[in-house]
Amino acid sequence: MQIKQAMDRIQIFYQSPRHQINGRNVADYVSSECGVALLLDQHVNRPGYVPKTLAQAIGRINASSDPKRWADKDEKNLLEARTARVTAILP
Repeated sequence: MQIKQAMDRIQIFYQSPRHQINGRNVADYVSSECGVALLLDQHVNRPGYVPKTLAQAIGRINASSDPKRWADKDEKNLLEARTARVTAILP
């Protein structure tokens, strides 16, 4: 039951057309298990902030505009930039 609930919450932002960034789904930018877990954690603790903080992080990294061309290090850099942004906005 907990896994189903987690999957339902991930689907709220992961492949939703409403939460696209630069015309792409969140899933196009973050595909690793660790990355999805970080996004789920953020969504649980601060619903509604995942797309915004991820978009801001995308703007801060130097990677191809097409995430299909990214290497693992590009996703890692994105997640590190996202974590820095999340930490900066916490009270």
